Amino acid sequence: MTSQTGCLSARKCRRSSELAWKPSIPKTSRLRFGDPMGSIDLVLRHHRELWSKGDLGLVEELFTPTFVAHQPGSPDWVGHESLRQVIASVRDAFPDFTETVDDVVAGEDKVVTRFRASGTHLGAFRGFAPTGRRFTMDEIGIFRIEEGKNRGKVGDRSTASGCCSS
Repeated sequence: MTSQTGCLSARKCRRSSELAWKPSIPKTSRLRFGDPMGSIDLVLRHHRELWSKGDLGLVEELFTPTFVAHQPGSPDWVGHESLRQVIASVRDAFPDFTETVDDVVAGEDKVVTRFRASGTHLGAFRGFAPTGRRFTMDEIGIFRIEEGKNRGKVGDRSTASGCCSS
């Protein structure tokens, strides 16, 4: 309800342009942050060094042995070897594959990124012959961090444009 001064609650505003409503968060429900900067750095390395540069030697450093990724429309990636195979197949088909991170949000044990993947389809991929076309795909990744390593990822991606169509 708007008061006579334009505030969004019955509380009094000092000035009519001031927003009076201020959320009250109980202490017990406030976020507790572990090492969000370390977790953010870990996930950014995942995007920049592993996917964008193809440095498969980083898999053990960045991921737990029990890592699981859930991607809509794809089988789960479970463990180091599965992750290496997926990245290698993508980079073989799209040698200039890159992931550009647009947004990052971090909490106690999670990091969320919104990013754009892109590349040129120059090798066979999922039964599609190379088209030479460039593709882009927007994705949101939710990463679970455990003891300084990525334990899991849930991805939600948009429909890719370009790439693998006839």
